[in-house]
Amino acid sequence: MSTHVNSSDMLEKYFDRFLILCALLAFTLFQMTSTPVLAAGAHSSASQIPLTGYCNNPEPFNNHCYAQITWTGHTGGTTTLINPYGDLNCSGCAGFIDNETWFSDPNSSQCTSDQDGECWVESGISTYPASDPINCHKGYNSVRLFWADERPGAGGYNEHPLYTFGGYGVNLLPYMIYVYITNHNSWSSQGTTWDVATDVYESGNLVAQPGGQSTNNQMNVDQIQIGSELSDTNGSAGDFHFQYNKWLSTNGNFNYQQNAGQNTSTNPPPHGFWNTVPCNCQGNTGGDWVTYD
Repeated sequence: MSTHVNSSDMLEKYFDRFLILCALLAFTLFQMTSTPVLAAGAHSSASQIPLTGYCNNPEPFNNHCYAQITWTGHTGGTTTLINPYGDLNCSGCAGFIDNETWFSDPNSSQCTSDQDGECWVESGISTYPASDPINCHKGYNSVRLFWADERPGAGGYNEHPLYTFGGYGVNLLPYMIYVYITNHNSWSSQGTTWDVATDVYESGNLVAQPGGQSTNNQMNVDQIQIGSELSDTNGSAGDFHFQYNKWLSTNGNFNYQQNAGQNTSTNPPPHGFWNTVPCNCQGNTGGDWVTYD
């Protein structure tokens, strides 16, 4: 299952590009005080802490917990709207809580032989502890938009900050974030280069369009996931809605999801439910999956 991993062993390798990203993000961070104003992300930051008391049956690969929907089927792209009706907070935890979408290949041999058992590209909103090596604003807990990938072989896990909303508990209600993950070269599910694009709206105004590109990532994608991931007992979150869920067909058109997919959640927390179930019917807009903790 797609997940965050420990990033400390990658810090030196990605230090130069991390400094560049920090410089690009500096203009959004200068306002941040001990009670900052805006942030988003998802990360590999959580240390390997004893994970007990989250849920009765955590995902066995990494002991994280999920409120998650999975759609299977080969596709060259996906998009969703992450619509927060609350905040993210991980005060007192060493890990994180996030809401994100994954675009993955759990079946090809080069991916199943990878250390994490699959390849993926992911993007969403997450908490980052002040000590996180990827945290641009050291000493401050933050909430950030991010993207990351898991590449075959030596490519490993790579994570990138995109936009900072503020500190733990920052009000995310004014924001809506559209996330797009697509094949860079075609509409096929097979490729090595994948584009991540986001549109960040605040109070109805487009304020940022950060993105990235996953390269040397040979996948034949046949899995889309949406939901929340929790790696610590103290994480909390308001309602997060995943809306306008779509997949990309081979003719280059995005199509609304028309079924509820498979609920691949662990036992709560976090919690998830269909507020509106996708259907093959008039008026369908891809459903509304809601998570909270």
